[in-house]
Amino acid sequence: MTIEGKVDFVTGNSTGGECTGNIDPIERISFRGIYYLDSPTTIGRNELVSVFPAGITVAASWDRSLMYERGRALGAEFRA
Repeated sequence: MTIEGKVDFVTGNSTGGECTGNIDPIERISFRGIYYLDSPTTIGRNELVSVFPAGITVAASWDRSLMYERGRALGAEFRA
């Protein structure tokens, strides 16, 4: 892979699409590509989905009960 291709691969750059954090397919190495539609706050750009504080923000609070409650709420919503 070229240096530019390696940088694109590890940073999630893409030529387009609706997703964020895309890694386009690289046919010469049989890589099918990855298209992420999530973010550090929740599943991104979807209707009827809550936006939670990013994990780093919760960690900076040093509040273990807050971290636990955030995890419970995320899990309950995603499961539903």
